[in-house]
Amino acid sequence: MSIQELEHKLAALSAVNRALKLENEQLRRKLEDSETGKMSGMWYLPEPFCQASSPASWMLLSEDEVEDLKEEFQARLGAADRTIASLQDDKSKLQASLAAALAGGSHQGAQLQALQATVDSLAREGEGLSRK
Repeated sequence: MSIQELEHKLAALSAVNRALKLENEQLRRKLEDSETGKMSGMWYLPEPFCQASSPASWMLLSEDEVEDLKEEFQARLGAADRTIASLQDDKSKLQASLAAALAGGSHQGAQLQALQATVDSLAREGEGLSRK
């Protein structure tokens, strides 16, 4: 992989990572909101996909429904956390690969210069010997 491809892939993974972190935070806030919304054995939660956050747009949920939602949120949060951890590992590996590629490029350049210096030296020596 070229350095540009690695940088592009790193940028894409970083964008995905940010999006997953945002979704993760939103799910955590929803879970916290659901835990603080309890009223006399029933829960009031915003309706799904509703942009309004006023209590008039909220729906009434039973304890079982709330527990189901908590389980779903926990499962989704766990999956998002695992995805984030995986992406962070991928990012670290790509950064290491990029650093190695950059270091390898300078190492190869140094080797090439050393070989060129040897060739030039041998050419001068050959010219000197041919003049004698």
